[in-house]
Amino acid sequence: GVGWIWPGASQTYLSPPRYDEWEHGPGRSRSFERPRLWRSSFVNAVENAIDTTHIPFVHRRTLGADSRALYPKQDIVVDADLRGFSGRDDADSPWGTSRESPVNGGVGRRVAAAMLGLTSVENEYYRFDLGGSLFYKATYRTGRWDVLIAHSTPADTENTWFFGISNRTRAVHWAGERFQRWFGRTLCEEDEREVSTMLSNDPNELPSPVSVVGDEPLLAFRRIHQHHLQLQARREQESERKAGPVKLTIFDESRSDSARGGGH
Repeated sequence: GVGWIWPGASQTYLSPPRYDEWEHGPGRSRSFERPRLWRSSFVNAVENAIDTTHIPFVHRRTLGADSRALYPKQDIVVDADLRGFSGRDDADSPWGTSRESPVNGGVGRRVAAAMLGLTSVENEYYRFDLGGSLFYKATYRTGRWDVLIAHSTPADTENTWFFGISNRTRAVHWAGERFQRWFGRTLCEEDEREVSTMLSNDPNELPSPVSVVGDEPLLAFRRIHQHHLQLQARREQESERKAGPVKLTIFDESRSDSARGGGH
């Protein structure tokens, strides 16, 4: 399962995110990847998971070879309380979903794809929640779906724990299980190699935000992340102000000995 930890001192806390797509159940198959410690800051790890434009050149063995060449405009909805956001292809985008097939290639690959339930993609959706949880859902023409879940939590300023999970109603037979184990392991290895070789891993030296279409999800994350960092800083300042100056009591041992009549 997934453990959700609230490290704050306050007795009031927000309920953890919970979605049906995360849950195990009849007709579903859920797989857990081994925990991985990435040499990557938390922000870099999360942005890598959110950035779908990196798929063609980072995930060449898994998703990249069959990914679309043009990136559609996104329909991003940020929560009113800035706790997360959701997104999908804009309905007016001429090259969004649906796509004829997620697999390109010869007859052999298409037969294998059909056996694994990889038919045309009718809908894609993703959801990010503050705390480092992201899930992506692809629904196929058959009504079956795939969900990829990424949980990230900082180990320190330069390292991040990554927990990968997949859940699906597609191809829950033995061949699907073998494929999913290979797919999940390889996908995580590709991402880890990418985030571990980024030019900057300093959370205080992030690249400047840009305004191209492909950065819409990342800019939404930046807005949420910065808002809560500032909120946390204000709370810490307010707590220090209420506590006031620290009073120190100095114990003079020599005077104490004299008072007791001690000496050498």
